[in-house]
Amino acid sequence: IDSDLKRFFRDPRVRLAFSFQSKYLGMSPFRCPSLFSILAFLEYEYGVFHPIGGCHALMQAMATAGLELDVEFHLGEPVERLDLDGKKCIGLRTALDSYPADATVVNADFAHAIPHLIPQSLRRRWTNKAIAKKKYSCSTFMLYLGLEGRTESLEHHTIWLTENYRENLRDIEDRHCLTERPSFYVQNATRTDPTLAPDGHSTLYVLVPVTHQHPNVDWQKESRRYRDQVFRQLADLGVEDLKKRLRFEKVFTPADWQNDLSIHRGATFNLAHSFDQMLHLRPNNRFEDVDGVYLVGGGTHPGSGLPVIFESAKISSALLLEDLGKAGAGAPSRTPFDLPRHH
Repeated sequence: IDSDLKRFFRDPRVRLAFSFQSKYLGMSPFRCPSLFSILAFLEYEYGVFHPIGGCHALMQAMATAGLELDVEFHLGEPVERLDLDGKKCIGLRTALDSYPADATVVNADFAHAIPHLIPQSLRRRWTNKAIAKKKYSCSTFMLYLGLEGRTESLEHHTIWLTENYRENLRDIEDRHCLTERPSFYVQNATRTDPTLAPDGHSTLYVLVPVTHQHPNVDWQKESRRYRDQVFRQLADLGVEDLKKRLRFEKVFTPADWQNDLSIHRGATFNLAHSFDQMLHLRPNNRFEDVDGVYLVGGGTHPGSGLPVIFESAKISSALLLEDLGKAGAGAPSRTPFDLPRHH
C-alpha cells in the first residue's frame, strides 16, 4: 500500500493516514497488498458506523432474529469432534450430546479448529503440516477499561503512531519483540454512545498491535509492565488520573487469545493477507477436504475484519443453501452500500 500511495503523496504522514487501515488485517502498510487501499476509500467515502450498545448489539440482534426463526442455541457446550461418514460430515458431538446435521458451519478459528475436529487422514490440502507452514497475522494486547467520570480529552477514535512506525512494525512481524513506546488505537465510545457505561462513567478500549505468540515474549512477565506503559502513553494524550478512576479492567494478551479463546498462536487476525494467502488461496468457504462443512470467519475467504467476516457468512450461507437445493432462499434484500451516508 505504501509504495502505491507514493505515486500520489510525498509526505509519509499523509501516506500513513491512508494506510494505517492495513492494521485492520493485522498487516503492515509496507507489506500489505495495495488492493487493500480500498479500506481507506471505504472509510472516507462511506464513513464509520457505531451500533448503539457497541458491536455486541449486532450479535444480540442476530441472536434475536435466530430465535424468531426457531433457532436453538446451546451455549457453553464446546464441540469436541465432527461426526463423519467417510469424507462427509453428518453432524457433531459435544460432551453432552450428538447433533446430526445436513450441513455444518465452523465459525471457530480455522487453524485451531480444523486439526482438533477433523482427523488428519481426511485432510488432503489442509494437513497439520500445511497449516503450520502458513503465515499468521500479528496479535493484540488489549485493555478494556471502565472509568469513573468522562474522558473528554479523547475523541471516539484515536490512533497514536509511534515516532518510528516502521521499526515498531518490524518488532511485531520480524523480531517478535515488544516496542517500548508502541503504536495503539483507543476507542472512547461513550463520547458517542452513553449506553455503554453507567451514568457518570465511561469506557476505554485500547488495542496495541503486538507479535503473535513467540518464545521471545513471556506474557506472564510482560503483561503488567506493558499495561503500565500503555497507561503512561494514555496520560500523554490527556487521560488523567487513570489508575485512580479505574473501576473495571480486563486485559487480554496473545497468550490469553491462544489459551482461553482457542486462537492459533494468538493471531487475532488469523491467516496473514499476503499475496500467497489471499482470495481463493485461503481456506474455501465450502471446505474442500470434507463434504458438508462450511467455514465462516477471518480464516476463510474473503478475510479478516468484522464487515468482511459478515461477507464470508453471506457467501457460506449462499453455498450451503445451493447445496441443499434451496438456492436464493434468504438472499439479502439490500447491501451495506444501500445504507444512508453517515460520518
